[in-house]
Amino acid sequence: ERGHKATTLTDAGRSLAAGIGKGFDRIEQALKEVCAPDEQRQRKLRINLPPSFAMKLTVPLLTDFRRSFPEVLLEVSTPYGVPDSEFDVAVVYARPAVDEWITDLLWEERPTILCHPDLVRGGISDLASFIAANEIIHVKIVDMEPYLTWQRFLVQNGLAGVAVARGVTFDSASLGVQYALSGQGLVLADPALFREEIESGRLVAPVTAHYYEGFGYYLKTDAEGLV
Repeated sequence: ERGHKATTLTDAGRSLAAGIGKGFDRIEQALKEVCAPDEQRQRKLRINLPPSFAMKLTVPLLTDFRRSFPEVLLEVSTPYGVPDSEFDVAVVYARPAVDEWITDLLWEERPTILCHPDLVRGGISDLASFIAANEIIHVKIVDMEPYLTWQRFLVQNGLAGVAVARGVTFDSASLGVQYALSGQGLVLADPALFREEIESGRLVAPVTAHYYEGFGYYLKTDAEGLV
């Protein structure tokens, strides 16, 4: 579309440009691999992972992968929120969405209260009073206010009159749980990510109440990149 001083792409043009740009990037990468000397050629696997997922679950898997495929160069990044623009395999923490990637649900997240066992030595007679008596640990979620997770947890479990706009906020569940392991506060986190700490007794999930907002961990693959 020609304007007074510049030309701009139409909506169709922008969509086409994005696809063409990606195609040229693939061609350039393929030419580099083909033209490189045999001793310099190396397969590369680019992996994007959420920070807590990477820290808690991925290192053992990558170790096994390296033993099986030592010739593959791994590039692991942990972007916060959406994955990088270029990747071969990614795990994304998000709600269900339709996009250009091949997507498979790994599991739905259902956070529950996790804390140090010392905080529940005497048992919990009343959940609302238990929450009110302890420090609150918040974990940032993309596009959500930090306090919102706890507020919705209270609503979903029929708890009223408990102030949760207090405490400390971390930008990853791993940091929040690490703080809880020091004996400080209650954190809403996915027990599947912290199974080792729970099974060892260093962390407890003292109640069955959980929170569900539709978030989950999704495996995304770039079909073109894995050809």
